[in-house]
Amino acid sequence: MSPPVPARLDLPEVDLSRGWLSLLQKAGVFGRASLPRSLHTFLEQSVLPAVLPCQRWFAAKGKPLDRVTLHEHACWSEQDDDWLLLWLNTEFRDGESQVYFLPISLAPAKPDSADLPTAWGIITGGTQTTFLYDAFTDPAFCQVLVRAMGKQREISIGDARLMFLATSAFPDPCQGCSDISKIDRLLAQGTNTVVRLNDLLFLKGVPPDP
Repeated sequence: MSPPVPARLDLPEVDLSRGWLSLLQKAGVFGRASLPRSLHTFLEQSVLPAVLPCQRWFAAKGKPLDRVTLHEHACWSEQDDDWLLLWLNTEFRDGESQVYFLPISLAPAKPDSADLPTAWGIITGGTQTTFLYDAFTDPAFCQVLVRAMGKQREISIGDARLMFLATSAFPDPCQGCSDISKIDRLLAQGTNTVVRLNDLLFLKGVPPDP
């Protein structure tokens, strides 16, 4: 069901000083944050080059990837949940480049966390271990995302804006979104990410035009 990822024991790992997450959060709920340099390098060199070519929505499958560069990032925090929002540029050996927006969930390790199906990397440091994984497999992220659509929220992050829109067909209040506890990632996704929420709604992530 999930896109292929490195084997659990082969996940890339970085050690950060205690309090790194607090530094990301300090700019505010939707604040633009400054990534610790070691985390920035970890994402650009160890995590993203391995993960991106494995995703269904990656538009350049089979092309040699030369470099991944983060050009914008923010930490989105809601209650006890945190997500890292990345705007990144991919460069290929033939000179072509593509831009992607990628949300990543930050999950503190729990006794069953080795079973996370879409883990992309591990952050250690202090007394807490954190997994990086696909936000579209995170019930809390899907719930916040759908609620933001229903409320048509608009959020400023640096010079960018996140705009959540909904048509009149959107249920209000959003039936089935008050407590999203079940997520099924559909097998027949094509080049999109499609998840079914509580067997009631479909949430689709669409890649940019190549």
